[in-house]
Amino acid sequence: MGEARARIGARRRDQRADGGPGVGTLLTLARERAGRLGLGDRFTTCQVSLPRDFGHLPRADLIWASGVAHHLPDVPAGVRAFAGLLRDGGVLALREGGLPAQFLPSYADAGLSGRMAARGEELAHQQQHPMGAVAAPRSWPALLAEAGLTRVASRSFLLDLPSPLTDPARRHLSVVLTNHRGQQTPQDAARIDQLTDPDLPESVLRRQDVFLLRATTIHLARRL
Repeated sequence: MGEARARIGARRRDQRADGGPGVGTLLTLARERAGRLGLGDRFTTCQVSLPRDFGHLPRADLIWASGVAHHLPDVPAGVRAFAGLLRDGGVLALREGGLPAQFLPSYADAGLSGRMAARGEELAHQQQHPMGAVAAPRSWPALLAEAGLTRVASRSFLLDLPSPLTDPARRHLSVVLTNHRGQQTPQDAARIDQLTDPDLPESVLRRQDVFLLRATTIHLARRL
């Protein structure tokens, strides 16, 4: 589901809350990293299932919700719940939306990345997305304002990994493609099979022209 992080208290105590498959490992890694940085005494974690466990989260000065809100069954209610956890003057940051990833030059992509993005949007609107994504009924700035927050602002950030990709980036891209395979047409699913087969020169794990380019948007708002 992504992560929701609350920075709490006058001395910047930090709590990470997460849910979903493999979350235990992610939370353990987060605690270990905090320890290596000398922040272990100010960093705690908890495993939650939203929206059920909103009431178990602490009030906060800063809430960073990364790719969480669009997985909640009632997106506006989820944004209001996050807003309700803010102290006066607190900031809610939602990482939501942006531009879909591109990873192949046009001659090799042949519209695949666009069709994958369109199919994901279609399933989200139908509430049939296999990863639980739900289309927001209004823009994220509008939902933040409706939740009673002010000073709403948005900014996008570009991830630009040019070719040739590093091996970890190639493996990440292969996993992403595999996760989207089941939602595609038979023709596009067959193309994804080619792109993720490590034995084929067409694979993103081997070809030299593969890259990764996408934009991510962060929406900020404050409780006065």
